[in-house]
Amino acid sequence: MRILACFLMVICLMSGGCTLQRALIYHGDLFLPSAEDAPPEGTTELWLEVDARTRVPAFYWAGRGCTPERPGPAVIYFHGSAMLIEGCYEAAERYVDMGVSVLVPEFRGFGRATGRPTQANFLEDMVRFRAMLAERSEVDAERLVYHGRSLGSGLACDLAVVEEPAALVLVSPFTSMRAMYRRFGFPGSWAVDPFDNLAVVRGLESPLLVLHGTTDTLISIDQSRELVAAAADARLVSLPMTGHNDIAHGRTEELFWLSIEGFLREKGVIRR
Repeated sequence: MRILACFLMVICLMSGGCTLQRALIYHGDLFLPSAEDAPPEGTTELWLEVDARTRVPAFYWAGRGCTPERPGPAVIYFHGSAMLIEGCYEAAERYVDMGVSVLVPEFRGFGRATGRPTQANFLEDMVRFRAMLAERSEVDAERLVYHGRSLGSGLACDLAVVEEPAALVLVSPFTSMRAMYRRFGFPGSWAVDPFDNLAVVRGLESPLLVLHGTTDTLISIDQSRELVAAAADARLVSLPMTGHNDIAHGRTEELFWLSIEGFLREKGVIRR
């Protein structure tokens, strides 16, 4: 079965079929939230109305102590490929406890969101979601952070080209989608959505924090090392004996979140 699956993947990629390629990369349509996934009390649900056929949801939480009288920092949290916004509650809670407001936008074609998942469509939506966040009275628009995990690192980097953040946090990122294709034995030129994170960080002035598990077998930590080496102001936190999916859980969970909070305080994003 594995040989057959690999053969079918090669046929899909060689055929140049963009829809088939994207189906192999974007997995959000494989999941739908259940009743148990309902957001916690205090969640604000927002909807981006792109057109008559395309609607994209997001969840929002105000940071602890953030008010119109005392606006505070905010983060846009971009999840991974096999996730939905309904799986981001724990991460959102950690930021809220730091005094950072959180916006978790969904991606087109993922979960309850409609529309076609493409790099260009993602960026179009994220620019609009960022504007919605910056307009909130309890948010200091000068202290917006982008946090991207795995696939979300590509969305965070793309948005950073349009509007540089106060800080960029990348978790288990790749250098580019072309590099990921080559990693698994395919020509990089086949990638229909290139997500060139390396090119972005080379021109980035914002401080960059990268966190990566040392035993990640999906995206090698070497790709994070390359990103950090290319950036002007960057730091890598290596999480020992941690893979791709358990990087923020288990025995390294506290190190993960303390590293993020310490970085944001050091860079003046969190001031309380």
